[in-house]
Amino acid sequence: MVNARFGSSGRLSNDALVTRMTENKTKPVTTEYFLKQMVFVVPAAKRNAVLKSRKAEADASRAKFPGCDQAKVFAATMRDVSVQDLGRVLAPDVPEVWKPLLEKASGNTTASVVTDRGVEYIAICSQRQVNDDVAAAAVFRAEDIGKNNAQGVSANDKKYVDELRTKAQIVYR
Repeated sequence: MVNARFGSSGRLSNDALVTRMTENKTKPVTTEYFLKQMVFVVPAAKRNAVLKSRKAEADASRAKFPGCDQAKVFAATMRDVSVQDLGRVLAPDVPEVWKPLLEKASGNTTASVVTDRGVEYIAICSQRQVNDDVAAAAVFRAEDIGKNNAQGVSANDKKYVDELRTKAQIVYR
């Protein structure tokens, strides 16, 4: 919200990207993943009753995972399992919850994680080191976000969040 209000989209312009690449003399290298997400759905109404068994089912399926080409066929053999093709994801763009799991992944799957949708794990279809312009932009954006987080909350951030809080209306139903 703050970024949208004050114009910082977190996206580097082409000129800024070229300037940073010429300053560094080399393009930064990052890991490019091709991922699929296996979701063992747990309905909210039955969450407490079936979560433990779904986690065990997800963990057991990781050992039998046949690979990304057969993921949909594999999921069809199980009840309430969906496969989402996440496509190409650069390491700086990986959500924080998945970063440590991808780094510690053994084989072609990560450990399973309980989320609001159920139990999930990530299948790593392939990974490689890349140093193209898109990767450079992702690395520079991650560095900028890290710098902004280290600096703390700016005056605009605090002012806008305070303004939102004063205008907020919470309705309990």
